[in-house]
Amino acid sequence: DYYGRWKALMYAAKKFNAPIALSIDDNKTLMKVSLVNDTVKEYKGTLHWQVITFDGNKLDGGSLEINSSPLSAEKVFEKDFRHLVKGLEKRTVFCAWIDERDIVTALFVKEKQCQFLKSEIVRDIKVKGGKAEITLKADDYKRFVMVKVDGAKMPLSDNYFDLLPKEVKTITADIGNIKAEEVKIELLCVNDIVPRQSKFRDKLFRLKIRLIPVNILFAIGQLFS
Repeated sequence: DYYGRWKALMYAAKKFNAPIALSIDDNKTLMKVSLVNDTVKEYKGTLHWQVITFDGNKLDGGSLEINSSPLSAEKVFEKDFRHLVKGLEKRTVFCAWIDERDIVTALFVKEKQCQFLKSEIVRDIKVKGGKAEITLKADDYKRFVMVKVDGAKMPLSDNYFDLLPKEVKTITADIGNIKAEEVKIELLCVNDIVPRQSKFRDKLFRLKIRLIPVNILFAIGQLFS
């Protein structure tokens, strides 16, 4: 951005462009997990998956051994959780990971429909050799946690990540000569977002946008394209 900080997409690109990467194709309650192997060697590992509520209650989960051919992309898991999450869609998340790699997640509804909890993220900061180790933990699921460290060189080791209930996440930041007691960090996540207006006023606003003449013409054109 203007201040030289990495944007969310740049941190995400490090993960989805990794030589070994997981991705989730989510269609409401149907979850499909694919593995991309961009290396020239066969990859063998263990896929772990879970369906948990935002407060950490595990509804389902499992693991399976996977073998991935060199330079390949293939589906390794597929399951419909329609009956499992019925009535819980707004407060449940699906997550998957392989071995010690980053966890990938998918929601069953849009973020604005979720009933996120708002507990505090506990932080612990240790400084050694010009680097700050920032350890984060929360009692409930946090969506897209953004960590801002004043005076740190970019990029951080990770940012804009999901934090699962009770998960301990440690990231590092190059802070130069800043002392531990002087390190200032700011944490923000989707859970903290407060709607500016009611759902009714939001729908009314969207309706007004759609009724603008140019948008009506565009919609008509889409019908005949």
